[in-house]
Amino acid sequence: MVVVSGWNLLVVALPPVNADGGWPAGLVAGEQVVGVNGDQPAAIAGSPRFKKTTAVDYPVTVLGHAPVPARAATRVTVLCDALFEEVVSLACEGPAEEARMEELGIAAGPLVARFEAAPGRWISIYEIAGP
Repeated sequence: MVVVSGWNLLVVALPPVNADGGWPAGLVAGEQVVGVNGDQPAAIAGSPRFKKTTAVDYPVTVLGHAPVPARAATRVTVLCDALFEEVVSLACEGPAEEARMEELGIAAGPLVARFEAAPGRWISIYEIAGP
C-alpha cells in the first residue's frame, strides 16, 4: 500500500489546471471579492441568467463570507461570462451586469469594483441602491 501511494504521489502527474485558471484562479477572485466587500452582506448573481455562480459563491463561502439573499444584501457581486455576450445581446463590464440586476429586481447603485477574474470572466461589485 505504501509503495502504491508513493508511486501515485511521485510519478503520476496531476491533471492540468483548467484554461480559465480553475480553483486557484477562483480562490484568488474570491479573495478579491471578500477584500472589496469586507463585512458588507453581499448577494451574488450571474449573467447570463443560466450561468451558475459557483465560481464566485464557493470561494467566498470557503473564505467565510457566504452570499446572502438580495433582500438582505447591501451589495451585489455579478459574474459575467463574455462567452455569452452575443446570447444576451449585451457586453460584460457594465451593460450585461446591470440588465441582470434589473431582471432580479435589484436596483443598481454605484459600481464599487470591477475586475477580470479569468479570461472573459468579469466580476462587478455594486452597491444596492436604497428604496
